[in-house]
Amino acid sequence: MEQVHEFQNILYDLKRKGMDLSDIFMVASLIKKLPPSWLEFGRMLKQKHDDYTFDEFLVLQNID
Repeated sequence: MEQVHEFQNILYDLKRKGMDLSDIFMVASLIKKLPPSWLEFGRMLKQKHDDYTFDEFLVLQNID
């Protein structure tokens, strides 16, 4: 969770500087950075055709 908070802080800093990133980009970036032990979880997320907001993804990550 600490790394997720660091990622959120980076995104917040980018938004403060006027760089607004789409939720799709943020979620895809976070999925790509998952550790190898989360490989199957990452594959499952990529195969789903739902678009997640960044906040929805964080909730989903904590449930699965």
